[in-house]
Amino acid sequence: MKLKGIITNRYLSSWPSFDLVYEWEDCISKSLSIPLIPKSGNKDRIRNLVTKYRLTKPYQWIKKHFFSSQNYYLYYILGVANHSQAPLFTRKKVIPVIIDFFVSQEYLPRFYENYKEYELVLIADLDAYRFLQANHPPFRIAHFPLSLSDKYCLTPETHFEKRYPLLLAGRDNPVLNDFLSAYVAKHPDFEYVYRKYEDGRFNYYSNQTGLIGEFATREEFMNLIRASRCAFYATPGIDGDEGRTEGFSPLTPRFLEFLAAQCRVVARYVDNAEAAFYELLSITPNIADYQQFEKILTEYLQPKTDFSDYMLYLSKHYTSERIERLKHIVNAKA
Repeated sequence: MKLKGIITNRYLSSWPSFDLVYEWEDCISKSLSIPLIPKSGNKDRIRNLVTKYRLTKPYQWIKKHFFSSQNYYLYYILGVANHSQAPLFTRKKVIPVIIDFFVSQEYLPRFYENYKEYELVLIADLDAYRFLQANHPPFRIAHFPLSLSDKYCLTPETHFEKRYPLLLAGRDNPVLNDFLSAYVAKHPDFEYVYRKYEDGRFNYYSNQTGLIGEFATREEFMNLIRASRCAFYATPGIDGDEGRTEGFSPLTPRFLEFLAAQCRVVARYVDNAEAAFYELLSITPNIADYQQFEKILTEYLQPKTDFSDYMLYLSKHYTSERIERLKHIVNAKA
């Protein structure tokens, strides 16, 4: 296999969740000297027509016999669930990278049917990768973990001034929120920042002073994290979210972003293969009850001056490290 480019959605989608993906694409493109290729909306229309008129088999036969190539193109897919459509149709050979694999055992045949034409599929979540391994997919798979762009590299010279004691950014976790309510009842002057969806956008509020801003751009949001001393973090698929994720609970890059911003993390996560791969326990405990929560939050609110542990940890999870893994995967024999 030879990677010849990366198919990108950046000219079609400005959804904030894709900002991370575009950063990974930029790193890979620069490191491997391969181009970013705009995904065409026309291809989606072709795919829909092929699906509507049940022309998948003739289309794949034409693609195989008339557009054969040894060149492959990376393509990130954000979220694959039970009822997800078949992926991108293209005459180029594509290596899909699946982020957030939430497919149940019952729907595996549908997933396999959708992806059977691909020679290699990359899976970000280690538990999802092992699940697929155990269920014998009709294509080659490899574990390709998520990462943090090298542009956020933490160095000994990095220093961020902290303005907000605690930040709640991202999906709420009901257990941590309940613990916070109990903590604020005991410490009514404690300040934290939370987000609220209003008029089609997220605004951020201080519980003490009110609205502080929207932080709509990637850089503005990162600056908000950098200004926060602590943050809540929980993996998806826990505390009532299990049904949505079919029991999978992958790490999201938000955790790595917090560390790169010198932000201490109060966390809840599932003790699974993914948590072990990312060595979450080496950075922060898995909060189990209010007493532990109060102890950890009180400790984390104290200034931290030595972030050498964060630097060592993040050195294993920058995109440049993942690129080395990608080279090995692509060059390996099936």
